[in-house]
Amino acid sequence: MSITEKNITYEDYKFVLQDTLNNVVSIGAKFSYEELLAREDVPFKFKAICQKYLFEDMAEDTTLESLIYHISPEGFGTECLKQLKCRVKYAKPVTKKSLFGKTRTEFKQFNDKIEDFALMTPEEKEEAKIVIQEISISKLALSMFSS
Repeated sequence: MSITEKNITYEDYKFVLQDTLNNVVSIGAKFSYEELLAREDVPFKFKAICQKYLFEDMAEDTTLESLIYHISPEGFGTECLKQLKCRVKYAKPVTKKSLFGKTRTEFKQFNDKIEDFALMTPEEKEEAKIVIQEISISKLALSMFSS
């Protein structure tokens, strides 16, 4: 990709990793519902769960990030993701102070359970400038999930 290109597509945080050591599937947060269903490396059962429970009554261009960002603690989507042992990896800016008094902003990464992340309101997340990077779901929980 050259600098002079006019149409730049955002491909960061659009990935699917199946980690056999930790027995999890990590999915990048920038996937839209339509892209998620089109990918072959996304587990079929997760696609079915997304189609039936998570992205029900939503536009096809809704991203996984916006779904997680606006999730409520008592919603059915939260319960589904809780059953899948979902964890949310996100970055948040933190101000660091050096020995000489200079301050600088760094992004610190956090990895929370979905039920803990859902306790924050969207306003609190926006105020904290949270950037959702990925979600991780347990392969065992995915295989045991039943509707």
